[in-house]
Amino acid sequence: MSSLGPMPRSAWIFPALAVLLFAGATVLGYTFAPSPAGWLFASVLLVILFGTVFAAVHHAEMIAHEIGEPYGTLLLTLAVTIIEVASASASSSADFATASRISRYPAPTFI
Repeated sequence: MSSLGPMPRSAWIFPALAVLLFAGATVLGYTFAPSPAGWLFASVLLVILFGTVFAAVHHAEMIAHEIGEPYGTLLLTLAVTIIEVASASASSSADFATASRISRYPAPTFI
C-alpha cells in the first residue's frame, strides 16, 4: 500500500463494467441502431467510457506520483495522448490513412 491511500472503487468498477459491456455486446451481436434502446445503450456506454478514462488517468497519476519528476509527467502525457488517439481513431469511420491523420493532429494539443 502506498502513502496515497487505497484505490477508489470506481477505478476498478468502470473498467470491469467496460469489459462486461463489450463481452455482452459481442456475444449478443448487438450493434447500435437509432432507436430508444439504441440511445439507452449509447448513453450507458458513454457513462462507462468516461468512468474508464478517468480510471485510466487515475492509475497513470498514481504511478506518476510514485516514479516522480520528470518521468511521471511524461507518463501522464503518454497516457492522455494514447487515450485521445484511441478515441479519435475508434470514432472515425474513414479509412486508416484518414483516421490516422485525423487522430494525429489533435494529439499535440494535449502535450
